[in-house]
Amino acid sequence: MGIPVSNGTIYPHLQDLLREGIIEYQTDGKKKLYHFTKKGEDIVLERQEKGFVHENLKKYFFKFIYHLQNTNWNTTKDLERMEYDLDEMKRFLQDEKNKILGSQKQRES
Repeated sequence: MGIPVSNGTIYPHLQDLLREGIIEYQTDGKKKLYHFTKKGEDIVLERQEKGFVHENLKKYFFKFIYHLQNTNWNTTKDLERMEYDLDEMKRFLQDEKNKILGSQKQRES
């Protein structure tokens, strides 16, 4: 698997999003349930309208957030699921990058 998943890899990114007002959370017992703020929703919609947010990437991201909310950090199965989600997003982004590079090479030819 690609990116090792732990509190140390996930939470710094969540803290950045929280600090920027893009996401917020509510507590449910010991769980933190993350969701977009109005600002976060507006950013996603604006970028989607401009073609910056690919529909598949949005799907992977929401799946990742869903699993993040339901992850038990003490079970291998949950951590492997998080690794899989991150790898899936990474593969998608790499494929998109390769498409762009291929288009650039065709234009240069």
